[in-house]
Parts: sequence; structure tokens; C-alpha cells
Amino acid sequence: EFKIDSVELNKKIVVLPDRALLITALFTPEKPHKETLDVMISLQENPKANVSLSFSAEGYTEDITLEGLDDEEGDVVFKDTVVGRQQVAEFTMRNVCADDIRFTWVAQGEFTFSPRVGHLRVGNCKKIQVIYSIQ
Repeated sequence: EFKIDSVELNKKIVVLPDRALLITALFTPEKPHKETLDVMISLQENPKANVSLSFSAEGYTEDITLEGLDDEEGDVVFKDTVVGRQQVAEFTMRNVCADDIRFTWVAQGEFTFSPRVGHLRVGNCKKIQVIYSIQ
């Protein structure tokens, strides 16, 4: 549901000359869906300068979450490594949806995953290792 912070929708608001009105649109979905909110700003003294704002948002739910990653961006971070040696990083994959999930991790160049395939039951989690090896 959309909400304009500090403003009642469908109510006329008067902004005096040389004043500003800060509009904050909040979207707090309770289920996965798309929603749009249109706001018309009318100027009493200059109807040709009217402004139309359109806000659109989409709520979704995640099937899995990845926990224990090293940085804010959600990246797996490896330290510098010597050629011929492996580096191992680990994170946790958690099933947060209402169904069991089957997963497959595909090797990407020098990166392999363990376990590579598996099932993740509702509400459960599994440790995943990412192995970086360069020859």
C-alpha cells in the first residue's frame, strides 16, 4: 500500500508562495504485487504549470536468503592468494519460502561450489562453500 508521509490523500493542500512541501512516498506491501500512485499538483495562479507525479513499486518475497557474506553488497570476498593454492569462502543459504527448493550451483571459471546441487527444506539452511583455485 502507498502512503504519502505527513499528507492526507484526496485532500486539498495549500502551499503558500515561496514555501515548499516535501513529499515522501512510502510503499509497504503485504503481499507480492505491483502498485501505482498518481498525484496531481495544481497551481492556483498558474494552471499551465500543474505537475503530475506517478509512483510505481513492486513488492516481492524472496525464496532464499544468503547470509554470512563478507560485505554490504552481498559479494563473496576472497583474500589475495598464491597461484596453485585454493581459497575457500563460506556462506549460508536459507529457505524462507513456503515450499522446498532444489538448487544447483554452476561452476564459473576458477570458482566451484560445494554442495553443488541439493534440496533445501522449508525454513532450513545449508552451508555453501565457494572454492577459488587458480593454476
